[in-house]
Amino acid sequence: MLSKKQWSSLGLIFLLATIVRFSGITFDSLWLDESYQSLVGAYGQGAPNLLNRGSQTFRFRFTQPAPLGQMLFHFRQVDPLCPPLYAVALNRWITFFGDSDLAIRSLSAVFSLLSLLVIFAIATSLFGAEIGLAVALVQSLSPFDVHYAQEARMYSLVVLTSAASCGSLIGLLFDDLT
Repeated sequence: MLSKKQWSSLGLIFLLATIVRFSGITFDSLWLDESYQSLVGAYGQGAPNLLNRGSQTFRFRFTQPAPLGQMLFHFRQVDPLCPPLYAVALNRWITFFGDSDLAIRSLSAVFSLLSLLVIFAIATSLFGAEIGLAVALVQSLSPFDVHYAQEARMYSLVVLTSAASCGSLIGLLFDDLT
């Protein structure tokens, strides 16, 4: 069980992580990988056929996100190699929070913040609260985690699911050993 001081420390670390992840999140507009794979996949509109456009200028315009069934139907046309979990989450996220750069990228920031809590919980259960807080502080300032928390791509979700999976495995192993 964490003491009041440790809860306060975790709160400050979480606040620091939130500030770092949201600071400058919209400094650059969406880049090609974000706007094509993430957004076209999440919106669920079929992939545009750019080969038959001739010399016409093409501008893809997003409408409302498609229902999940339609989104999953078109998803494999856009991104045949990635699993659709991030696109499904982004589809629902856009439905509730809109499609501004901040709204779209904030999903990754939220996943990053959740992974911070998962990693803290794992480290605390294995090594104690002091180590857990130190690990949380390092994770909150990790340049890689901050960078990917500010992209509309699946990388923060990968960190979150990997940490949760690792923590579950460790929990199962330690329960079997005791």
